[in-house]
Amino acid sequence: MIRDGRTDRDGTRRAVSRRLQFVELAADGRAHGAGGAPYLDYRPATEEEQGLLGPVLAELRSGADIEGVATGYAIAEFVPPPRRGPGSQGGTGRQDLGSPSRTG
Repeated sequence: MIRDGRTDRDGTRRAVSRRLQFVELAADGRAHGAGGAPYLDYRPATEEEQGLLGPVLAELRSGADIEGVATGYAIAEFVPPPRRGPGSQGGTGRQDLGSPSRTG
């Protein structure tokens, strides 16, 4: 849950978003969105796969900023742009209701 600095009437911090998204990192370090529940598609690693993980885990522990990469991706891709008021898309800020028509 993402909360902002404002509080509700009862003093709790206000929830801004309850959406949960996951980021996966590829072997080459690139991040991509993994959806809302990628773990449902995972399976346990085989013994052979576990043996292959040793060098990968050692590299990750060597100081690679994997959390920074994942966080940067999430901010760029998952966080919606701020809402803007009328006129933020250019123009006068007035809603175009079409041409006036005369009746009668």
